[in-house]
Amino acid sequence: NWISIALDTRHISILIHGQKAKPFKLPVEVSGKRYYLHCGQPQKISLKKGGKVVKWGGSLKMAQERILIVDGDLTLSEILEDRLEAMGYLVDCARNGNQALDVLKNKWVDLIIMAISLQDGMNGFQFFKEIKSRNEYKNIPIVVQSSKTAMRRTFEILGAQAFFAKPYDVDLMLQEIKRYFGEEDVDSG
Repeated sequence: NWISIALDTRHISILIHGQKAKPFKLPVEVSGKRYYLHCGQPQKISLKKGGKVVKWGGSLKMAQERILIVDGDLTLSEILEDRLEAMGYLVDCARNGNQALDVLKNKWVDLIIMAISLQDGMNGFQFFKEIKSRNEYKNIPIVVQSSKTAMRRTFEILGAQAFFAKPYDVDLMLQEIKRYFGEEDVDSG
């Protein structure tokens, strides 16, 4: 008996090969839901927003959330990148809107953290409008960070998930990201 697994950015396909005379079930937990895979029957499981293969016979983790940071401030974006990676997220960084669009063309992104002031070319406002105008990207949540606090209401109206005024507490932003992905502990008291 053997198992073949194919994984893309949003699905896991599993097929257990073996003798049908000796059928068996293999429990697999994906995104908190248990599946029982049967010998000879292929199963394709969708990895929804925030989906992870949590257990594979007890231990394997796969399919992490990917966050795209779009910011011309290298220092701040490196701090965010380091902290997010330490929390287990996959992180890509772009310095301007055009680089960010290139990332989006090649990778699935679950969340965008962006600044209004970007390097070279497309600014953050133009980038935001571009993302929201494209069917393939318009549902990606966007967290805006900027010292231009007068823009907060504009971005809220346009559909920003959150707005953080610079300078901000990085830990508060990380809490918001964890809350978005459903990872924040609920305080019972």
